Amino acid sequence: MMKTYSTLNGQAQWAPEQQESSEKSYIPTPMDALPSSETIWRRPPPPHKLPSGNDALIRLSCWKNLSSDPTIEVLSDTDDDFHVVTLVTRRTQAELFIDENSAWKGGMPGQLLVTGPKRGAWRKVIKPPYEHLRVYLPQQLISECFEAVTGHEAPPVISLCNATSLSDHGVSHILAALLHAQNRHGGSNPCLIETLGLALGSRLVACLHNQSRLNDNETKFRSEKLRLQKTLEYINENLNNHITLTQLSSIFGASRCRFTVTFKQHTGYTPHAYVVQQKILRAKEILKNTKRPILEIALDLGFNSQPHFTSSFRKEVGLTPARWRLENL
Repeated sequence: MMKTYSTLNGQAQWAPEQQESSEKSYIPTPMDALPSSETIWRRPPPPHKLPSGNDALIRLSCWKNLSSDPTIEVLSDTDDDFHVVTLVTRRTQAELFIDENSAWKGGMPGQLLVTGPKRGAWRKVIKPPYEHLRVYLPQQLISECFEAVTGHEAPPVISLCNATSLSDHGVSHILAALLHAQNRHGGSNPCLIETLGLALGSRLVACLHNQSRLNDNETKFRSEKLRLQKTLEYINENLNNHITLTQLSSIFGASRCRFTVTFKQHTGYTPHAYVVQQKILRAKEILKNTKRPILEIALDLGFNSQPHFTSSFRKEVGLTPARWRLENL
């Protein structure tokens, strides 16, 4: 459904310089030749028929309102499985909300918005006049492109993103070619449209699947840092005890081998070397600030004997504990 209003929660104020519409569309060729205008927001037009009699996978539409109406709000709570590429072709100002969270803001000619399969309640606030080229890519096409690009079997449902801005010359060029083909051939060359649709889907998979993997890696890195911090806190609190690799890997939540590799990646030390380093740092504090016997310090810090402690201390500091104490009193 659609309704008009002048403000959003009494706060929407469009900047004066952005209220003026562009005299020219971003793509100079007219979009009137598109197979269907989008009369209901985010509802794709009916598919074209291919020479084989099958429905064309890719669907193009133009969503526009060239009036000077007040700001409008459009709502949709119907789920779908399309990836949708939207190209802003006329200057406006718009904001997309997904489950009442702001997901995208834009409105400059040439901006690209890519949305994945729609789930939940979506709402868009936009100031006419506006004109958007919309390309609907179904799961079947995205799955075919996913397997071609990644070399892996596509999952049952692919969602490359929720809603994201995309700046990619390849996608922009394919969109321009799609519009040109539609304007020149209309619906008479659906095979060309399908070919360009496959190129667009492949490009989106290449861009957004890689970004998704980067995001996954970033999430994994943050998770590892949190678990590592918990492990380091355990080490610091238990320097007086004998700390084993099995204990640390269990706290971190990984195998001993995987934990050792991850620990060194983050700290530059193996777990054993780090524990020894921390024990020596604690020993230096005790040596400097107390008169406790070296044997007592060694045993309190979990070393098996004074010679063991002395050997580890000299390896780390370059001096024996006794010599270091004399030089730092």
